[in-house]
Amino acid sequence: AWLLWEFEKQTGTAITDRIAIQRLSDAAERAKIALSERTEARITVPFVTMANAKPVDLDVTLTRAQLEQLTRPLVVRTLEVCQEVLKARNLRADQIDQIVLVGGQSRAPLVQDRITVMFGRKPVVAGNPEESVALGAALLADSLARKAGLLLIDVLPMSIGVGLPGGRFHPVIARNSALPSTRTYRVATTRDNQASIEVTVFQGEAPRAKENTYLGTFSVPGLPPGPRGAIALQLSFELNNECLLTLTAKEETTGLVVRSQFATRDTPATVRDRVGALEREVEEDEPVRLPASHGVLGWLRRMFGGR
Repeated sequence: AWLLWEFEKQTGTAITDRIAIQRLSDAAERAKIALSERTEARITVPFVTMANAKPVDLDVTLTRAQLEQLTRPLVVRTLEVCQEVLKARNLRADQIDQIVLVGGQSRAPLVQDRITVMFGRKPVVAGNPEESVALGAALLADSLARKAGLLLIDVLPMSIGVGLPGGRFHPVIARNSALPSTRTYRVATTRDNQASIEVTVFQGEAPRAKENTYLGTFSVPGLPPGPRGAIALQLSFELNNECLLTLTAKEETTGLVVRSQFATRDTPATVRDRVGALEREVEEDEPVRLPASHGVLGWLRRMFGGR
């Protein structure tokens, strides 16, 4: 996104071609890798696009300081997740024996520096950290192949529940529940002769429903007439190993059954909201600024046709 903005600032030309955007993405990846070893990287991409019937090149220099400023909100958010995990396990940072970083971005000096500050020790960088992924996969395969020995269990990372009157959030399947998992929840009508019940499903840990991730609304129409509270639904929340949530409602007097599925992952709108929030943090931070119309959101709009 920064490259797109920089190119438009220098040339006055916006890039909309998907192939050109992919070439810039590849160039950005190479620069990011180079900046783990160097303090600046020159990014050159010839013939990015055409302007006035002439080819236009990209030639900019990105410093490590600029990259760290752009990625700092992501690093801070990652460390917040680490702190949440430690808190959930009643551990302090100084009780961790070793910190093994896995993945390309974990080689960035900013990531390693912030990890060192948080845990009071440097992360393990010797050898090939990607081997830990292969080791973990091998341990999981071995545990699945036999009943005894080491057993690795998938768990739910964030609670799943329903919205209540007044905007409250009620967890039905708590975080760290072993997968697959099934829980039940009962809801009843709140007024006389109510014809339908709607249940809003959220995922998160905030006490207010709107502060959590909205998964969807589950509607059960065709309820029989009756006084308030006399008609009730038995809701079954079934979560499989792939975190696919199946919600089944059964009306207790007629036996009416309604079933629906929800994917417990971010929607495109949620991704755009989070990216927008990240961009605003970067804009408010230090000198390198991405205008909202040309930064990450602008790139998303151009990449996905304004959706």
